[in-house]
Amino acid sequence: ENLTVSGHVTKAASKFLQINNHFFDPNNNNQECNLPMSFLDLSKAVVDANVTMDDIMAGAPKANNTLVYLPAGSTIQAANAIVDSKATNFVVNDQVAFHAPKAFTATQVSYERAFNTTNGYVSSFVLPFAMNTTGVDGTVYKFNAVNGDTVNFTEVTGQLDANTPYLVVANSANPFSTALAAKEVEIEATPETMEVKADNAPSFAHIGSYNTTKVTSENGTTYYGYTGGKFVKANYGTLNPFRTLIKATGTTATQFSLKL
Repeated sequence: ENLTVSGHVTKAASKFLQINNHFFDPNNNNQECNLPMSFLDLSKAVVDANVTMDDIMAGAPKANNTLVYLPAGSTIQAANAIVDSKATNFVVNDQVAFHAPKAFTATQVSYERAFNTTNGYVSSFVLPFAMNTTGVDGTVYKFNAVNGDTVNFTEVTGQLDANTPYLVVANSANPFSTALAAKEVEIEATPETMEVKADNAPSFAHIGSYNTTKVTSENGTTYYGYTGGKFVKANYGTLNPFRTLIKATGTTATQFSLKL
């Protein structure tokens, strides 16, 4: 899933990096095998000047968020190539997992996802960088309370924090394009958990993930996914990358209404 390399990387030797660009997911009974690496850390290696990003990423799945940390002084410039904690271009693919072991800054950032804009459609998101709502073409909400059978989300204005789950009612398919136009966006290291607990009910949390995560409601823990205007209990379910759900302990309620 990831690889840290030391020693000498030549153009010929770089082909050995390719074998880890496809891996089996042991948490899914080895059913998925064409998964991309989350990161490749070459920062402590010596990489020959004629090695290109194409050499390093040859054979990788087309859809990937693989971060490549390169040694100081490297002249390789490509999407998600990081040199001296800086990337020229950071591209987030919404369809595959993401993990940043170390923080870095990016001159240009893009999040490849088409949001539904039909009739106030509510979407969820969690992203590894901060932004300001003044540049968001839509309204963003953060989890704050549980009142009876209703979960409350409050509108956020100003700073949106990295690695924090939110809901958004988007006005356009790419609502974050203006917010991400700023230079030197900081991409934060991925934390172990990403959650916001209710102010009045700490047993409820709005959680996000950058991985395809299987969830099962059992042993006092219940998961709720948003659908049809409500958060509905998922006996079994899958949380896709950059999405969110509600996690609760001590309740087996079948659903909660959403109040924005």
